[in-house]
Amino acid sequence: MEDFYMVKVIGLYKDSEKSATLNKVHLKAYWADEDGNKIDKGYFGSTVRLYIEEYWAYNVLLKIFLKQEDFEEVIFLDMLKNIIPAYFFQMQNYLEVCLKQSYDYKSLLSQKEIKLCCGISNGFGYFQETPIIASMPIINKIPWMDIAIGELGVQEVRGKKHNERIIEYHSVTNSNFDKDEIPWCSSFVNWCLYQVGIVGTNNALAYSWLHYGIELNKPAYGAIAIMNYSHVGFVAGINDDHRIILLGGNQGDAVTLSPNSSKLVKSYRYPIGFTPDYNLPKYHLKGRSLDVSSTR
Repeated sequence: MEDFYMVKVIGLYKDSEKSATLNKVHLKAYWADEDGNKIDKGYFGSTVRLYIEEYWAYNVLLKIFLKQEDFEEVIFLDMLKNIIPAYFFQMQNYLEVCLKQSYDYKSLLSQKEIKLCCGISNGFGYFQETPIIASMPIINKIPWMDIAIGELGVQEVRGKKHNERIIEYHSVTNSNFDKDEIPWCSSFVNWCLYQVGIVGTNNALAYSWLHYGIELNKPAYGAIAIMNYSHVGFVAGINDDHRIILLGGNQGDAVTLSPNSSKLVKSYRYPIGFTPDYNLPKYHLKGRSLDVSSTR
């Protein structure tokens, strides 16, 4: 069968050039959700699985990765795997990908599809890439979260100077604040929505969100969570200790991903015209929950 032809790989091994003949790998796969239901479109912030339907691989290592351009690989935190063919004999015949965990997330946002590829090596040769084994068009259903993720790390400046980015957050509200010490969680949420053409509350008060959009009876990815200690942020996931993860501004004086007790949520709100996604990414974050002292 033509799928079994050999390829020759040349590479360096202990500073000397070596060559090897490798067996060709054939993989056939499909994208599915966490329940195993086949899907043909994905969107950022979601978790998808790649189920392996068929495989032919002999005496090689496999490197599974996502492709962005012909010359550029997109490596995910939990996606880069060097695996032996026996991996596919196990019951768990899928790879799980969290689309928001790219090292180069902003660059990936401009792509129209995600493509999964495979490379082969015998341990010392360069990886020889096989054809694309699966691809999936991208539909960005929760665009404000892409913006919010891109702001991670923005923080207040100590002393008399102020972070101009935080002052820019304030500029989309009805307040004319020119200092980064003034609580800015609501300004951050307003600014993120504004960047993608969604009208927020235009108000710097956290409780201004209590009657915004529609109310959800449980957390969804990208939902606006209003906390009972007058704080607001976006739901980014669920922790393994059942705390919700908030992506928000003015969390420890910065834009961070922080755990928070779901018992302290007054309301989950969602922009009108968008469909909530209740499939929350999983986190394993340690540390205390947010409270008044860490959001002022």
